[in-house]
Amino acid sequence: MHIYAPAFLCGMLLLLPLESLPSHDWLLLLVPLALVSLWKRFGIAFAVIAGFCYAWLDAASYLDRMLPAALERTDLLVEGCVIGLPARSGDAARFVFGVEAMQDGAGRAIPFAGRIRLSWYAHEQALHPGDCGRLSVRLFQPRGFRNPGAMDYERWLFQQDLLARGYVRESTANRLEASGDLSADAFRDRLRAQVLALDSPAATPVYLALLIGDRSLLDDASWQLFRQTGTSHLVAISGLHIGLVAMLAWWLCERLWRYAGSMPLRVPSPVAAACCAMIAAFLYAAMAGFAIPTQRALMMTLVVVAAVLARRNSGGLQALGVALIAVLVLDPGSIHSAGFWLSFAAVTSILLMIRRYPALRSWRLLIAIQLGLSLLLVPVLATWHFPVSPLAPFVNLVAVPWFSFVIVPGVLLSAIFLQTGLPGHEWLPEAVMFLIDLTLAALERAASPGWLVALPELPLATLIGSMAGGALLLLGKGWRMRLAGMPLLALLLWPVPQDELRVTILDVGQGISVVAESGGRVLVYDLGPIYPGGFNTAEAVVMPFLAARGISDVDMLVISHDDSDHSGGYERFLEEIPTGVRLSGQPGEFAEDFRHCHEQPAWKWQHARFAFLPVRLDDASDNDLSCVLLIEHPSASILITGDITRRAEQALLEQYPHIGNIDLVTMPHHGSRSSSSQEFVKRLQAGDVVATAGWKNHFGHPKPDVVERWVSTGATVHETAAQGALTFAVNSGEANRLDGYRFTDRHFWHR
Repeated sequence: MHIYAPAFLCGMLLLLPLESLPSHDWLLLLVPLALVSLWKRFGIAFAVIAGFCYAWLDAASYLDRMLPAALERTDLLVEGCVIGLPARSGDAARFVFGVEAMQDGAGRAIPFAGRIRLSWYAHEQALHPGDCGRLSVRLFQPRGFRNPGAMDYERWLFQQDLLARGYVRESTANRLEASGDLSADAFRDRLRAQVLALDSPAATPVYLALLIGDRSLLDDASWQLFRQTGTSHLVAISGLHIGLVAMLAWWLCERLWRYAGSMPLRVPSPVAAACCAMIAAFLYAAMAGFAIPTQRALMMTLVVVAAVLARRNSGGLQALGVALIAVLVLDPGSIHSAGFWLSFAAVTSILLMIRRYPALRSWRLLIAIQLGLSLLLVPVLATWHFPVSPLAPFVNLVAVPWFSFVIVPGVLLSAIFLQTGLPGHEWLPEAVMFLIDLTLAALERAASPGWLVALPELPLATLIGSMAGGALLLLGKGWRMRLAGMPLLALLLWPVPQDELRVTILDVGQGISVVAESGGRVLVYDLGPIYPGGFNTAEAVVMPFLAARGISDVDMLVISHDDSDHSGGYERFLEEIPTGVRLSGQPGEFAEDFRHCHEQPAWKWQHARFAFLPVRLDDASDNDLSCVLLIEHPSASILITGDITRRAEQALLEQYPHIGNIDLVTMPHHGSRSSSSQEFVKRLQAGDVVATAGWKNHFGHPKPDVVERWVSTGATVHETAAQGALTFAVNSGEANRLDGYRFTDRHFWHR
């Protein structure tokens, strides 16, 4: 089984690179091949074909059930129930709703059923799992921003089997009532309410994360602390915690079973202990909402229990193979989750190291495993654009035993006391909270240097080669094999080729953010919008993009003017990213260290010249105060216009008559009719024009007549909403390249 499981996984992975699903005709070819493989006993070939077909059927089912495009932005009435734990962000409640019936505005039934993700703004009443009723909603097909390094929201929706996203409208038809649900989610919700009633704001988020897997209350500062110390895995209910609970239950049951009278004569103590371990693991996994790492640990526990009951010996790799097959069959979307890869990679590495170094015992084996994991998981972390903490192996040597034998048992024991009202139920949770506070303080001291290494986005072949190199270095037999692994592992540090000038216009919805790179220097122009719930593209898009490019600090930050779709999240950006010069068209609206971009002299980075073009206007509006940036390279010129209006455009043409023949320009004010005058468009003679607007935004940007105006001069119009982030690469002696990320990194789940 431990051979066929990876083959089944490889078959599923073969589907991922495809831009669209194969036609049904392929099944007519694959099914006979699978039957022949089975008949000829080519088990591995059969497993690969079976994996591919299973993933294909799952993906086809999702795409067939997705919300039809014709229903987008229309008033719909849905009936169903709340699924899982609702979360609150700002003044918005966010939750998954299981739709059982749907009607349009005229009351006609619509054949749609499945899970959707909803936001309910300005809704003060608490939502609970199992609340059922009807809601008036507006829905959208699964779609998100597409940027290198940033979260692929469409992939996440696919993995979660969410067929649409949307929001609840104000309506008298909205009615949700408690259904008396007795599910695990309802129990988790009640337990969360009890814990939130305790007065310990710093420790409560960690307590809930370890008790019920609810990490929604962990703030950005907490996540940054766990990332810097490499302990993020400890605040998620993972296989480590499930295994610990199972072992404790096994040990306790085996000790107590001796005093169960004649029962040990009927049921041997190992059998009773195995069953208790299985029950304990299942209950803890249910409290965690059956997250992917808990599924893997639960399946491995089940295999061990089955082996004990059948009086058979089951190796660790055999149990892991069964767990892998079970997780993939029950939840095929799990292969799109970082938790799946980190969980199985970690356990596989541990088992292989135990087998490779059988002579090591106790603390020596623990140190070897911790150092080995830190090395072997680096390529996996790089694949998912996670930063690497050099402190991780050292901090985890202390943190893992501390969490395993003190914090996690304390959390579970105090929760039992809290639920049952046993003596000590008042002070025991507070004592555990106090220990968590001490733990967080210790982690803060360990993380004080702030070490965190962001690896740049690397080709798949490089990542696979580095994984093989790490495995050879740690698991290879003989010094020659280990020596061969070093250059392969060093591929992670291989420098990425740099363009002389690289300008990336990010996909941030109804807003703008541009990153210009030249000669190892970086300029960030605007950060995109911030939304009512607190979501901002500075954190969600710009910072992950910089990390994917291997950029840890910025030479210049420009906030073109004071508008939320340009400056959203700038405070958080400045907290996280060391920034040199800070400029704005309205510096008085920001921190004291911002200077006026209109007073910044021109400068050169390598072959590129940067210059702001101040527009002198009386009584200029906020939009007309935007920083207008001209970037000139011997092979190309780029103009970033901000939100200037026709009035500023006219002044720009008068004050800078040399402007013209621009290779790339951002469409002023997202393509509004207030900008892109005929004279301005005609003078620029742009080759490519980019409209930075939201997908199907309610402003209608870019306006069709504005687009036609640019096209009539010979320009090619691009939209970040349709093409994702647009990267303009310039090198002397080479043709300029303009690539849209939605097309260069397209998969079948993308719309």
